[in-house]
Amino acid sequence: MCVMAGALADLAMRFLLAIFTYFHAVDSRMLFFVGTCITVFLRIALVCCDNMWYVYAVTIASGLVRCSVQVLFPLVLASAVPSDRFPAALALHIIFSGVLMLVADPLIGMKQNDFRPGRNWLSERSEG
Repeated sequence: MCVMAGALADLAMRFLLAIFTYFHAVDSRMLFFVGTCITVFLRIALVCCDNMWYVYAVTIASGLVRCSVQVLFPLVLASAVPSDRFPAALALHIIFSGVLMLVADPLIGMKQNDFRPGRNWLSERSEG
């Protein structure tokens, strides 16, 4: 439910960003930078409290800000690299992001004692 609220906030903000940028010019780099900084603080805030309403509020705020990071990243990248190198730069970003997720997610699980090699977590969760 909480993830869905964040995704709906992201979707709503994408529509609002499209409408806003139709009427007003925005600096893509600055909006991307501000969105990235706010995302860092929201991620830190998310782990500081376990109150469900607080988690919902931070997740919705993260969804609103995620739009500025995900939508504007290709524009920022296109302005940073020559146009003939854009596909390679975007592919490298996608590959490195995927590798980071594959490495970081199990490490986070190990930190939370949720990941133990040889453990069948699907059957344990359905039984408990």
